Amino acid sequence: MKMKHVLTGIVVAVAAGVLGGSVVGHADADYDHAVQTMPRGLPIEGNFHIPYFMNSVIPNSAETVTSPSDSSRQAVQITNDSNQVGSVWADRNKYYFDFTKNQRAAMWMYFGNMGDYWKAGDGMAFVVQNDYRGEQAIATTNFSTAPAVGQTLGVWGYASSLPNENETNVARRAIQNSWALEFDTFTNMKSPESANAIPGSFDFQVGSQNGVDKPQPHIASNYPGVSGKRATYETMNFEKDSYTMMTHNGLIKTPLSDGSWHHVTIDYKAPTDGTTVGSMTYTINDKRLPGSGVQEKQSSTVDFNYSLLKDPDTTGTHIPNTGLWGFTGTTGNINWENNLVVFEQMPGLVDANGSAKIYNRSHLDASGKPTEISAGQNVTGGDRLRLDYQLQYNTGRVDWDNIAAEIHLPDHVMVNAGTITYANGKTETVDLSNLSGQDLSFKLGQLLNAENRTATISLDGKADNPASDTPVTSQTSKFSGPNAIVTADTPAFNLVHSNVDFN
Repeated sequence: MKMKHVLTGIVVAVAAGVLGGSVVGHADADYDHAVQTMPRGLPIEGNFHIPYFMNSVIPNSAETVTSPSDSSRQAVQITNDSNQVGSVWADRNKYYFDFTKNQRAAMWMYFGNMGDYWKAGDGMAFVVQNDYRGEQAIATTNFSTAPAVGQTLGVWGYASSLPNENETNVARRAIQNSWALEFDTFTNMKSPESANAIPGSFDFQVGSQNGVDKPQPHIASNYPGVSGKRATYETMNFEKDSYTMMTHNGLIKTPLSDGSWHHVTIDYKAPTDGTTVGSMTYTINDKRLPGSGVQEKQSSTVDFNYSLLKDPDTTGTHIPNTGLWGFTGTTGNINWENNLVVFEQMPGLVDANGSAKIYNRSHLDASGKPTEISAGQNVTGGDRLRLDYQLQYNTGRVDWDNIAAEIHLPDHVMVNAGTITYANGKTETVDLSNLSGQDLSFKLGQLLNAENRTATISLDGKADNPASDTPVTSQTSKFSGPNAIVTADTPAFNLVHSNVDFN
């Protein structure tokens, strides 16, 4: 097994609010693939800060990445080579994480194409924190100022193999007052060979099966800076030396470094019982891009106690019960990968979702309403259909405005009219002049907010009548505003040839 390695540069005062350069190309073919296939998301520049690691021999590896073929597509690169550490933080003045209100983060993540067999390393972490260093926060080594990479992912505490190592020391080297969700591509199960050995033992709990070490890429969460009663780490003796395991809350084992973009949604539910304990639900592969292969949707829910993220600010600069959020990531000098993130929804800004349904107007239910077409159901050629795309504004600090619809109609479905109905009772006619083949684009005339929460786009048309029975696949449509992006998928169905002459 190859060990992760520690970065020994000298660091660290980080200049907040400075963005890295914009990158449009890279010599690595996998990196090129990631950039060329990146989905459209929210802008990085102006929304996120990529701090410089001043006085360090190793720079912050995070960069803004722009698609060479579409300047509206941006991602943040966390790592793209060996021996790197990267961090990026949302602008706290605009995008703070409010612990007293429901929040949602949604993003696409890319973990390279190294497979699951000890080649990838090391991964990324979604972090919510109130470290006194703010955007300067990063996991450090025993030397207190040198950033620690490898199994720390830039957020967990650095664990040495010294005989006197303990959980308090490990926690002290982490990002303080934080909660982290790790996307770990390398399973650390290395017992120390000496007190000076590079440690790599956090994942004994994850990878060992019947005494056999097995690579297990995984997702898990915990509080990086906590020791004592709620200790995140457990340091144990091994012959003359020590090793440290980490408790993996809400563990999900899943392939990560497979050359595909993976969609992740993180839902925070604020406490409603007067305590400081809410819940965090994280889901991977709840959406997928065409050609991304098999991706199993998996989800886990854990407690989120924001009293453990106490803000040390005493100046009144920060809004109470809020935190800074962002991503950290690392590689070693042997194991590495391309790590990139595209953001769709940012916590607290706009929490929205979309859905799509198809109704058969040629077949009515007992109450005289069109019947809903479920996934895999048969539809007869020539049937009259209605496609409903519903947009839902749940909560947020700003309006969801300037919403652009990019609708991809299912194959063999033709539309001839459309309306938009809003929660406030107002309606609009859908402009079909931009309909090209199965693609329809237009802008919604109204914004969505707490007073006008929904918009339902209804498109009337009919099914084609192909010469033989034909499967119709699901199609994904996108609804984009400057503050949020949501998608909606139509159900797949079977189109059955009809002998009725429709001419």
